[in-house]
Amino acid sequence: MRDATKPSVHRRRWADVRAGRLCLGLGFGPLLAGVVYLNIELFERRSLGLAAASGAVVFAASSLWFFVAGLAYVLLKVRRREHVSRSECLVFGAVASLPLPLIFQLTANLILRLGRYPDASIPFTYEPVWIPVLLAFGLLSGWLLWKIGFRE
Repeated sequence: MRDATKPSVHRRRWADVRAGRLCLGLGFGPLLAGVVYLNIELFERRSLGLAAASGAVVFAASSLWFFVAGLAYVLLKVRRREHVSRSECLVFGAVASLPLPLIFQLTANLILRLGRYPDASIPFTYEPVWIPVLLAFGLLSGWLLWKIGFRE
């Protein structure tokens, strides 16, 4: 029987994780999902100006969400079990990418209300057809988190 605490290619002990690499992995992880969602917005809005203007909002919101959710998951779950696996990172990336449309809408509406258009709002739309796309790029975000944040 295999020892669960022994490190392997697919598993990393909590004691071996470095904070700098973890923060770097949490920072780079959402870039792919952010790019995908920016393209979704461009496709749906058909306005390069609106999509380009919301690009910074998408990246900031997705990066902040991924960083905070990832840090909470790592500190609450991984630290207690004292190890993390590659499959956990992949699942985390996929699950963390699903609320990105909601986070973008909330952030964009907040910026519109605080800015020059207090009465304007962007209606919330969550098209089910985009879920597989978000999941796929969420998996890539989880893979980046594993490669940058946890892998030796």
